Amino acid sequence: MLKSKVIASTGVKIVPFSKKLMKKVSSSSLFVPIQQKTSIQKRNNNIRFTTPGPKSLDQIIKVPLLERETPEVIRKIWTEHYYMNPTIISDIVPYIKYQVLLHRAKECPMFVLPVFKNIGFQTMVLQLQKDHVLFTGMREFKAKGEYAQPYLSVSHFTEFSQSKGIVLMRGEINDQSVFNKGDAKELINFMYKFYLEDNLYHSFVEVFNKEPFRFNFEELINSIKAIKPPKPRDNPLVAPPKKK
Repeated sequence: MLKSKVIASTGVKIVPFSKKLMKKVSSSSLFVPIQQKTSIQKRNNNIRFTTPGPKSLDQIIKVPLLERETPEVIRKIWTEHYYMNPTIISDIVPYIKYQVLLHRAKECPMFVLPVFKNIGFQTMVLQLQKDHVLFTGMREFKAKGEYAQPYLSVSHFTEFSQSKGIVLMRGEINDQSVFNKGDAKELINFMYKFYLEDNLYHSFVEVFNKEPFRFNFEELINSIKAIKPPKPRDNPLVAPPKKK
């Protein structure tokens, strides 16, 4: 659980398919229908988060049919299947980079990142738990702690890590009222960036976990804006400019 002094320190106010594969099966028939969503359990009338989504890759896709394929083909199948799904984000992570993420997640299992909105931003708390990453709102986390409901859950599947050198990532938006797929993709990308790039990791993630009194939330915001400035969005309180 994130210590209260850490929370306070943020200052937050609020390749084409192979012919062989295509002859035997279409990409959609590779996937197994999923009925399980985010797993929860009740304790003393509270809802506690356990393991997000499917626990293994064979609950999602017919693994033996992909084992013969190249990493490029696997990535195409994996990403295109979820392309039109408004609540699922999918991608491939190189296993070498994933090993770095795992190591650093053990050292620094929590962090905060903003999601920019029409006016200002909303702060998300990240919790890295083995092969999973949970994102929940700062207000939700401060109010409910370990029982906070994740707005976004990310799972990593390592079935092809040794044979193909890749890890399959699947993110699931649990609350679309908080952010859309574009917001979720950006949040996941920033998570990888801050945990995998040495300078950002040591300057922000490591400080947040090990020396919270030195953590500067404003510097984090400025760093993110420097990486990717937030897109200008309509302000409902300001009238749009008149067309000439």
